[in-house]
Amino acid sequence: MLMTDTIESLSADSAPELLTVLQAAQITNVSASTLRMWINTGQVPAFRSGRVIRITRKSLQEFLAQHTAYSQNAGVKS
Repeated sequence: MLMTDTIESLSADSAPELLTVLQAAQITNVSASTLRMWINTGQVPAFRSGRVIRITRKSLQEFLAQHTAYSQNAGVKS
């Protein structure tokens, strides 16, 4: 799955507004521990509700858009 496909699937109404770490990890095709690392380093904004971590669909879309633009331009010299 391409990153642009992932962003489009997040835009669909079928994706919940609040995602669990596992849901966000599956969407981004990374492990839950990688996603937790991104959260802990502040790369992916998230919030804690009791013991549960939630990521908003919008914040994950923004993260993917930023990193997709970077990866598409990687290796391109200006």
